[in-house]
Amino acid sequence: MAFYLFSCCISFYNEAKNIIVEENKVYANDIGIEATSEHANRYAEDISILHNEIYNNHFTGISVGGYDEERGGTKNSVIAENVLYRNDTKGLDGGQLLMQHNSKNIRIERNIFTAGPTRIFIANYFDTIHNNTWKQNVFHDEEGKEGIWIWKNKSYTSFPDFQKVSNSDEESRYMEIEDIDFILEKPSLGG
Repeated sequence: MAFYLFSCCISFYNEAKNIIVEENKVYANDIGIEATSEHANRYAEDISILHNEIYNNHFTGISVGGYDEERGGTKNSVIAENVLYRNDTKGLDGGQLLMQHNSKNIRIERNIFTAGPTRIFIANYFDTIHNNTWKQNVFHDEEGKEGIWIWKNKSYTSFPDFQKVSNSDEESRYMEIEDIDFILEKPSLGG
């Protein structure tokens, strides 16, 4: 008989506030980085996840929000200038970034996403996320492989469709990585 325990490399639960997770290499865990509250109506808040390399994690690279509607969530946070590469290695549909229940006012900016075996970039299975902003993110378009974005429990294989439903900016791109000049710079955490 076999069983599998989930582990997380860097995890902030139960009303964590004002935390910066910066310049880490996070790999071969179940969840790379997780920020949430397991208590209903409470939040992990003002979490900054910056300049990390997050790859080959079994379920997802970064997870925010509550895993069900009985949990709390994540708010007023920043996910910026990270490289998320080939997470979701066990095919659990967590993609590179998992946005769950009560993810709100999160800025997702200037990240590079390369899908794993499931081809899922963004996984969001809840309608209870609000006021998140997407700016200047790059999604790796690999020849012969289709990307998938799941938004409010609906799958999209068209990047323009995902941009529209998620209110992503027009500067975000789905493109071959060789074609970009992407320099990770220290983010401006102000407004």
